[in-house]
Amino acid sequence: NDPEVALFVRTAARYHQIYSLTTGEMVSQSTEMQLLGLGLVPNEVRTASQASGPVDIETDDGRLRFLNDRVVSPSGQEYLVQVGISMEPVHFALRRFVGISLILVPFGLVFAATAGWLLTGSALRPVRHIIHAAHEIEVSNLAQRLPLTGSGDELDNLATTFNEVFARLEK
Repeated sequence: NDPEVALFVRTAARYHQIYSLTTGEMVSQSTEMQLLGLGLVPNEVRTASQASGPVDIETDDGRLRFLNDRVVSPSGQEYLVQVGISMEPVHFALRRFVGISLILVPFGLVFAATAGWLLTGSALRPVRHIIHAAHEIEVSNLAQRLPLTGSGDELDNLATTFNEVFARLEK
């Protein structure tokens, strides 16, 4: 009754076929496999039973991925079970991901560059104030001092050091 489980069973069992390893004859085949004409001859059955790992096959309906497994019945009879699944949902998801990435990555880069520019400007604003104030200090007005931000960071330490130098020069 669970729709997700029902969908899984329908899609997982959509492409399957079973062969007797003794005779190489087909025991069972899904309707979709019949329509695709992907049956095996006895020599191919023996070769497929020894293959390990998934095998991709390109069809008119798209790429299918098959996995072969040897199964032994309670009576001792060996079978080759071949189960396949369509790779189209995976390819669709990848195409969609690439499409979304092609849109989002440029926006992300523009956002990161803008944010970096704004943050850099904000971080360097105290330096610009110190530079402007330092340009205004001349021999005739040594009483003028560099502005402090009050943050206690390296720029405040530098401005304090220069202010101390200016105080000594003024004396």
